[in-house]
Amino acid sequence: MRTSAKSILFLAFLSIFAEAQAQNSAKAKSRDRFREKDNGTNPTVIFNETAANSAESDFAPAFYEDGVVFISNRKGKGIPDPKPGASNLRLWFSAQDPNGKLIPPSPLALEPGAIQTEGPVAFSPDFQKLFYTQQGSPGSKDGARHSKIYLVVKSSQGWTQGKEMPFSGNAYDCMHPSLSADQKRLYFASNMPGGYGGFDIYYADFDGKNWSNAVNAGPVVNSATQEVSPFIAPSGFLLFSSNGHNTIGGYDLFFADPSAQGFQEIWNLNEPFNTPDNETHIVLNPDGKTGFFTSDRSGGLGKNDLFSFRAPKGFQKVSKPEMTPVEIGVADSQT
Repeated sequence: MRTSAKSILFLAFLSIFAEAQAQNSAKAKSRDRFREKDNGTNPTVIFNETAANSAESDFAPAFYEDGVVFISNRKGKGIPDPKPGASNLRLWFSAQDPNGKLIPPSPLALEPGAIQTEGPVAFSPDFQKLFYTQQGSPGSKDGARHSKIYLVVKSSQGWTQGKEMPFSGNAYDCMHPSLSADQKRLYFASNMPGGYGGFDIYYADFDGKNWSNAVNAGPVVNSATQEVSPFIAPSGFLLFSSNGHNTIGGYDLFFADPSAQGFQEIWNLNEPFNTPDNETHIVLNPDGKTGFFTSDRSGGLGKNDLFSFRAPKGFQKVSKPEMTPVEIGVADSQT
C-alpha cells in the first residue's frame, strides 16, 4: 500500500493520539511512581495559550529566539493550499509578551524556503542548527514514504540544504528530534526494527565529526506500546510521552533521570499536567519551572492546543536532595 502525505500526518503525528481513546477507561494509576502532588502551596498552574491556538491542530512547541515555534495545519493569509498529496503542516512562530504569554502567531519563513517540515523540530541553543522531520523518497518494499530527520545549518547565506541524519532509514520512521544543551546527543522517536513496542525513544551521540548509530533508551523508558516526543531538558533529564506505563489515560507526560547505568526509573508527571486525554511534546525552560506542552484535553480551542505551565516547585523527584554536612563519631568497646 502506498502511503500518502496525508496518511503520514494521520499515522505518524496525530493518529497516535486516537488509539489512546479506547484505552482511557482501562487505565489505572500507580501512585508510587507518579509525581508527588502539591500540598496546596505554590501549586502548578496550567494555561491554555489561547492567543496562539486555533480551531485546528497546534502542537509540538520548540523554543526559538524570543518565543516558540510549533506545528499547525491551520490556514493563514498568504499561505497557499498544499499541493495534491502534500502535507498541510507548517511551522508557525509566536513571540512571548513581557508576561511570558504567547502572542498571535505568524508563519515562520526559513530561507531558502524549501524546508517543509512534516513534524516536530528542534533548534540548537544558539538557533544556528535545525533538526526537522520530512518524508523521504519511497524506499520500502510497499513503496511507502517514511519520515526521516534532517539537519540544516544557518550560514550568512541562509539555511543550508537539508542533510539526512545517518540513523534514518527507508523502511521505518524517525521523528520528534530533541537536542541536548551541549549538542552532543539527539533524542528522537522511531519504530525501527528491534524496539520494545511501536515507537520507542532512541538517541544518537555526536563526537564532533560523526553521529553514532541509534541507541534504544531501554525497557525502563520504552514499553510494548508507544513512546514519543522526547525532550532532553537543559539539566540533562529526559521528558517524553507514552500511552503505556499505566497512564492516567491516553498519552501521559513522563520524566526519567539518566545515570551512568542508563535509565533506572521513570515518573508520571501526574495532575495537572496529565488528564484522561492526551498530553505530548513538553519542553522545559532552563529555569526548570516553566515551559509548554500539547494536549487535546476537553475545553480547548482545537483538536490539539498549546498549553504553558508554571511549576514553582519544579518537577518533584527529579531534583537531587540537598547535601547536609554531618560529622560522625565511631567508637568500639576498646575506645
